[in-house]
Amino acid sequence: MSCAERKLIDRHFALDARPAEEAALRAHLDGCEGCRAYYDRHLLLAKLDPAAPPVEERIAAGLGFRSRQPWRWTLPLGVTAVSAAALVLVLARPHPSADGEFAARGGAVASGPTLQIYCTSCGKPSVRVADRLPASSTLAFAYRNPDGKKHLMVLAVDDKRQVYWYHPDPVASPLSVKIDPTVEPRELPEEIAQTFAGKSLAILGLFSDQPLPAAKVESLVDPSGCDSLRSLGATCLERRVAVER
Repeated sequence: MSCAERKLIDRHFALDARPAEEAALRAHLDGCEGCRAYYDRHLLLAKLDPAAPPVEERIAAGLGFRSRQPWRWTLPLGVTAVSAAALVLVLARPHPSADGEFAARGGAVASGPTLQIYCTSCGKPSVRVADRLPASSTLAFAYRNPDGKKHLMVLAVDDKRQVYWYHPDPVASPLSVKIDPTVEPRELPEEIAQTFAGKSLAILGLFSDQPLPAAKVESLVDPSGCDSLRSLGATCLERRVAVER
């Protein structure tokens, strides 16, 4: 029997889902193997079908900003599997780095995790962040996790050593958030506003097998960014930006 949430998967891939529906879908996928498999079949077909909505537009729609009409693209009812050759072709395709995408410190590799950053307060539609941000900015993120890490933490530290939290909110949850294994960008659900005090900022993504305590990370992190967090044993991704006033 199909879950009612499958219609949300169809709406997601048609760029027709509301942000609240996206959040509900992400929560449901964590515990439903059937819907997870249905979602993954959508991902595979989206990569093979040139008429499918691009990844960037799906992420933007999930975060609540788009200026076009919804795509009318759905998973054919008769599709239950893809050939092994097609699967290998899709998963082996490298993902080039782009502005706004974090890569592991020391050089990007196609098989490693990445983290994309969007400024949703910098314009409509939102913009991918390169090397600068307004002092007051609302940010959203999407990750790739081909290595299958279990947890992710996103934070920033400025040149004055002030820390800004994105995922998790340490007041509500003291540990890094659970994530899925994925070769396709997967958006984190919330947009978070911060006002930065310093002149420069290191935005960090920490991928780990075990959950990391926010208090410990905050006690270690400093303006050197990933260098200050080596003792954690996590894969640390870093993007440095100038703060504009």
